[in-house]
Amino acid sequence: MHLVFTTVGKRKDADAISKALVSLKLAACVSSWPVQSVYRWKGKITNEREYALELKTARPAAVRKWLEKNHPYELPVIYSLDVKGASKGVQRWMSNG
Repeated sequence: MHLVFTTVGKRKDADAISKALVSLKLAACVSSWPVQSVYRWKGKITNEREYALELKTARPAAVRKWLEKNHPYELPVIYSLDVKGASKGVQRWMSNG
């Protein structure tokens, strides 16, 4: 099981990405929530509202590839964590999409 994380700037993008990845069986579940992000971009410090996405998946490479192709940002931040110790029931659910 892996958790893949990214952010987007608009609620509609968060919803569209979530629905697409679950529909394509690339993610078993996507959770999203609003966050306030402060970052440096092109020489300026930016403070903006974004939407964080946490994608639960057994296919992190496929999720990354899809996000790299379809993400609305010029340079999306995409990273994943390998989750150890998930229950067997959750592992089965994740594997069955």
